[in-house]
Amino acid sequence: MKVKLLPVLAAVFFITASAVPARADVTLTPFLGGLFGGNLSDFGNNGKTTYGASITAMGKGIIGGEFDFSWTPELVSATAFHNNVREANMTGNLIVGIPIGGTHGASVRPYVVGGVGLLRATEKESDFLDRVHSNDFVWDAGGGIMGTFSTHFGLRGDLRYFQSTNSPNNYKFWRGTGGLVIKF
Repeated sequence: MKVKLLPVLAAVFFITASAVPARADVTLTPFLGGLFGGNLSDFGNNGKTTYGASITAMGKGIIGGEFDFSWTPELVSATAFHNNVREANMTGNLIVGIPIGGTHGASVRPYVVGGVGLLRATEKESDFLDRVHSNDFVWDAGGGIMGTFSTHFGLRGDLRYFQSTNSPNNYKFWRGTGGLVIKF
């Protein structure tokens, strides 16, 4: 009986010893970009600067989740009667991308992304979290490309369409961004 158990134990040992622990491909991307198109001209502007960051975790390098945050300090320009309207949005997204060149070292990853979240617009000059003018549900969809120079650093370009579902605001716009990829 002990002789038959030895090959089974040896097989289990070799299988478990060679197994690589599961690990998500995690990236942090601080970005700078602009809002344009859609109905931004209805609010008296077009081509507004936006700042933000996204954190992405991709299982096996192909499918994953992303949390994206961006802030636009001047969505609507100030007038004699009103301060600037600031905009912030937070979305949770599904991301699908195929790493060309693998998930370690230099590689290129085209991807598509889409999800839902919250868009907040406020007017008060002194306190961003006070006097909210709108709290709108928003969806986004788009795509881009991530390129890494090494195992830990690269660049990302992204283009997304955002649309709120709440009337009367009904924000619709495109956001184009570029940023540094920091890979963990």
